[in-house]
Amino acid sequence: MIRTPSEDNATTTDRHGTWVAENLDGVGWLAPHRTHLRIRAILQGGLPLDVQGVISDGPVVWAVAFTNAFGTSTRTVALEIDPRTDRIIRRVPAPDTRGAVVADGALYLGPLGQGHIYRISRRGRLTRLDTTRQNAVLAASSPGRLWLTTNARPGHLLSIRLAPARDWARA
Repeated sequence: MIRTPSEDNATTTDRHGTWVAENLDGVGWLAPHRTHLRIRAILQGGLPLDVQGVISDGPVVWAVAFTNAFGTSTRTVALEIDPRTDRIIRRVPAPDTRGAVVADGALYLGPLGQGHIYRISRRGRLTRLDTTRQNAVLAASSPGRLWLTTNARPGHLLSIRLAPARDWARA
């Protein structure tokens, strides 16, 4: 058993180890066959970011974090982490999110309150997809598809087919 500072953690595992979202403590990394979780604080403007999720597709680890002012989330930031070096290689300001998945080499963020899904490419370009799927949450991905859940149909998954990246309009 590995002890972590936070009680509720989001984790993802890839060939480089296990990545842990440690809220205001930052991002933790547990190397294979190790028993010590290495945690690195992530700061912006001298204040810690509140890391709520980590997602990996192998070559890249993404963390979704929020600036936190007196207990209120104020801005969302997607952090691209190189798993070989455990260094942040890109910070992308993003809209408020309800769910995040990696598909076809990009990070997808789904606020979906207004029927939008945002895509952050490996180059850090933020683009928006308008969809009729409102009030849904991104749940998973498969090649060429995003899968969503919604309170309107509990227990059912909804599917969105992904268009090629060149068809996305800049957000």
